[in-house]
Amino acid sequence: MAATDGKTLTIGRLAAAGGVNLETIRYYEREGLLARPPRAASGYRVFPPETARIADVDGRIRALTRMRDVLRTLSERCSGCSTLDECSILQTLDDVPDQETMKR
Repeated sequence: MAATDGKTLTIGRLAAAGGVNLETIRYYEREGLLARPPRAASGYRVFPPETARIADVDGRIRALTRMRDVLRTLSERCSGCSTLDECSILQTLDDVPDQETMKR
């Protein structure tokens, strides 16, 4: 792995920070979602630290997709016998703190 100045990321570190593999980062480059980064003398790509934000968005999308799938499954299993105020699914969701609340 190439040495970095502490302010840049190699492709491996960027991929790890974003929870994706190297090919995903390369794909983002090919599609123009990431600017082609400069290369170190060793030939390694060196990304600025803010580049990991795209990967962070991807992680959030994956988490939201999983949540949607779970909610879809729960709603299919719901008998619909109770009012919205008594719905255990909705009550459970209301009890889960959102990420903004957890950051405070």
